[in-house]
Amino acid sequence: MLHKPLSLACAPLIRAALLSAALVHLPALPALANPQAIAPGEQVLAEKERITAFQAGVAAYDAGDYTRAYEIWLPLAKLGDLAAQRNVGHLLRLGRGTAQDLPRALYFYERAADAGLNAAALNAGTLLLGAEGIERDTEDAAGYFMQAAQDGYPEALYQLALLTEAGDGTGKDPAKADRLMRLAAFLGHEKARARIGLETRLDEVRAPSNAG
Repeated sequence: MLHKPLSLACAPLIRAALLSAALVHLPALPALANPQAIAPGEQVLAEKERITAFQAGVAAYDAGDYTRAYEIWLPLAKLGDLAAQRNVGHLLRLGRGTAQDLPRALYFYERAADAGLNAAALNAGTLLLGAEGIERDTEDAAGYFMQAAQDGYPEALYQLALLTEAGDGTGKDPAKADRLMRLAAFLGHEKARARIGLETRLDEVRAPSNAG
């Protein structure tokens, strides 16, 4: 499906959350690399053509023709279309319409994330936690989760809370980790909710002995 972030039901599992991550469809595409070299009217025409092409990719994806969607989106991704970059990363990660290639998927996710697409930052951060064929890099992962957290992605908040709690890839800060975990739980992250609930029950059990 399009337009939706992560399925909350799948959010507790990293791979499942990624499998349920939706394609991003942006109504506007980025400017061409050298707009000064093209007349304004030609820029508008080129932009319309690119939007039309992107929509054709969406239609192909919805019809289950992933190969065609990949063929349409890949050139757009190489031109710098952020939505196409994330969509290509999605297809590469799942092996839909092309051979599965997680390192290459990460490449496209990172390009989109570094250009400001926060949904792609969540995907990049998750792969950097140690997906097959990708070296674990918790420092970069934490940075991407921090970026995705700006859009309120519960999975990003949850993963950032875990890293912050452990001081893995970011400064250790139990109080901040607790705030992040509680926010993820508030936004519906089931694993965060379970963790907060468990901590609350443990506090209740400890309370009598502490009081006595």
